[in-house]
Amino acid sequence: MDLNRKNMLREAISEARSLGWNIFSIPTGSKVPDKPWKRFQTERVQDSEIESWFLNDFNICLVTGALSGICVIDIDEFTPEANELIKQFPPTWIVETPSGGLH
Repeated sequence: MDLNRKNMLREAISEARSLGWNIFSIPTGSKVPDKPWKRFQTERVQDSEIESWFLNDFNICLVTGALSGICVIDIDEFTPEANELIKQFPPTWIVETPSGGLH
């Protein structure tokens, strides 16, 4: 993993944690965690766990629900109807999924 990617991930992890969001790692390019993750619904990730993630290439996932205080809407296809739905919410974070949908 190159230094720029490491720095970008460290910044994203720091920001997520500063917002009170719980996170876990996922292999780059995958939608499936490579380790058990359900405990992160009730337990915060530890610094030592985060450091171990940097041994491999990874992305981070946000744990939705009560501990993080967030929910995600999954829009599989961006359509005019989806755009109207999005307009009903206050300004929020939107990310494009690898398949072209939105979260």
